[in-house]
Amino acid sequence: MVLYCTLLFPAEIGLGTIWMYFLELHGRLVHMAKQRVRAGLVTERGLAKLCGLSQPHIHNVLKEIRSLTPRSADMLLRGLGLTIPDLLWAPKEEEGSETRSIPVVRMVVGPGPAADFGVHRGYMPLPTTLVKNLIEPLLVRLAPDLALPRVFKANDLVLLDQNRLSRNAPTAGSYWVIADGGGLRLRYLRVHKGGLFVLREIDEEHRDGWHLLDTKVENVSDFVRARAVWIGRELGFSAPTEE
Repeated sequence: MVLYCTLLFPAEIGLGTIWMYFLELHGRLVHMAKQRVRAGLVTERGLAKLCGLSQPHIHNVLKEIRSLTPRSADMLLRGLGLTIPDLLWAPKEEEGSETRSIPVVRMVVGPGPAADFGVHRGYMPLPTTLVKNLIEPLLVRLAPDLALPRVFKANDLVLLDQNRLSRNAPTAGSYWVIADGGGLRLRYLRVHKGGLFVLREIDEEHRDGWHLLDTKVENVSDFVRARAVWIGRELGFSAPTEE
């Protein structure tokens, strides 16, 4: 199977036809499944249950011992919440590339409905040196939020790391995306005496201002969704006026 795509205005942008083969789509699907398991977002057993496939079969597919049939590929797509366009436009990372394309989450992070990290609006290239040690990196926009840590502003583009090990032991000095009732929020956290607390920088030494999340430390990663590692911000610009 070959998918034939023609870009708009190829002469103006210097690009021609893109050829996409089914085998490459298969490889991208398996790669995305591996990323989810590696990031701790799902286990092999959990993925098998979501897909309606046996765990041994999923294990062999992820180890590239076996391939997916068209029917089982559709089942894996549904289990991961992906579609064919997600595979088509997922970036192909070249070995030795100086950049890596990072998915941009469609919804903003802040008060309101919780953003779905699995639904993307596109991709943005970032330096490989910035993201090479991150697990399932994502880019999100921040919504207006009166309780944002001072370093952040509404409409900032923030790079997130979904490493479950880090999320299970959030450290002071970092900023974390948490699920705290009203959607996902970016906050400063502290683990203290078996509890997970949300606080502002000014409250670091004043525990009266700490807010205890309704969770236990062993379940921290269910509430702590990602760590913020980088901010991109559009600089304000005012055109000079004539005297």
